Amino acid sequence: MKTLVLLCAGLACSLSALAAVKSDRKIRIQSFVAIENGNFDNHGAELCGVVEGRPHLYDRVTVTADYQTKGPANYTVLLNDEGRFCVVLRTVTGKARAKYWRVGDASAQEVVTAEIK
Repeated sequence: MKTLVLLCAGLACSLSALAAVKSDRKIRIQSFVAIENGNFDNHGAELCGVVEGRPHLYDRVTVTADYQTKGPANYTVLLNDEGRFCVVLRTVTGKARAKYWRVGDASAQEVVTAEIK
């Protein structure tokens, strides 16, 4: 019985530690700008941001352009050592959603949205 209690206590501590890891990572979009070259048919844009907290080798960001339409486009990027990322994408609506996630850890996720002004 003591072993079972200790095992449950250890599991509870592990789960609380995982929750703390999730909460210390925040994704922030620093810029989302249209690429203007005089061509009005160009729907290119650049989105840059940072994942605050300690970046990890398995951290990824998936940017979904035009996420509220029937034809969204996904772009998955890696983070650099400082947690920064940039992606050039195509957008018709000027809206994008960035989702932070870690390979093999479904609990470490956060989503933010952005719009070209």
